[in-house]
Amino acid sequence: MKKVMFLMLAGSLVLAGCKKEGCTNSNATNYDEKAKTDDGSCILPVIEEPIDPTDPTSDTEKPVVTITAPAANAKVKSGDKLTITATVTDNASAASWMYAILDAADKEVSNSGTLTLGKTTSEEGNSEYTIPASAEAGNYTISVTATDVAGNVSTAVTVVIVVESSDAQAPEITEPNVTFPIGGTMSSGTGAASGAKVTLAVSDDVELSWVKAYLYDTDNSVAIDSLIETDINAKTWGKTEHQFTYARTDAQSQKGAIKVVAQDKAGNETTVTGSKVLTFGL
Repeated sequence: MKKVMFLMLAGSLVLAGCKKEGCTNSNATNYDEKAKTDDGSCILPVIEEPIDPTDPTSDTEKPVVTITAPAANAKVKSGDKLTITATVTDNASAASWMYAILDAADKEVSNSGTLTLGKTTSEEGNSEYTIPASAEAGNYTISVTATDVAGNVSTAVTVVIVVESSDAQAPEITEPNVTFPIGGTMSSGTGAASGAKVTLAVSDDVELSWVKAYLYDTDNSVAIDSLIETDINAKTWGKTEHQFTYARTDAQSQKGAIKVVAQDKAGNETTVTGSKVLTFGL
């Protein structure tokens, strides 16, 4: 009897010593329901804190912009209304987007400011821009950037459009009003007292780009003196009693006139050669 009890006690001790070890935490990813003894191997899942879209320390991901309209190389007319459509996606919350329009020299010709979005992770927005009637024909680039609530700014996305001018009317040049020098002849090297004084007036229905006026040798088809005005950016331009001088010494009794050339923003050009004949002499 004693022998039997001894064997039973020994068996229970052996069984107790053979209890399976493992992860006994039911929240662990490697939980073992058969384990009786925890061996410290439990792996608990990582719980990520939700992103606070207003906290720049928790949201460092930039939004992404996609321009859906206009299409690349779309042709538009000056004076037309252009609709710019873009979609902004963000990991947390998009706040706004803005566009800029740049000319061929990457000079900004328009900036819309910002368009407020509804603070969602993906949103489409539209902005309308009227192309100035005075816009020069050529390629223009639309650049769009977006900002999320945390202040992260996207990489700029661009699309090129082609502006075709709707301005077909050339500038109007009033025939130059010339005050002849004393005696009617310009001498070589003449100064303000005896040179030809010219009053000029040029206008356009939209906007002038440049004006070039010449003291023009009509016998030899060359310019002797010139007046050049660029970047006018206005409908009218004028000059009162501008002084032209004659500095040539290689010929005598040459005939000439005042020649004016003007171009508007659309590239339309007008040339007028005054009907009043000047005489250049030594």
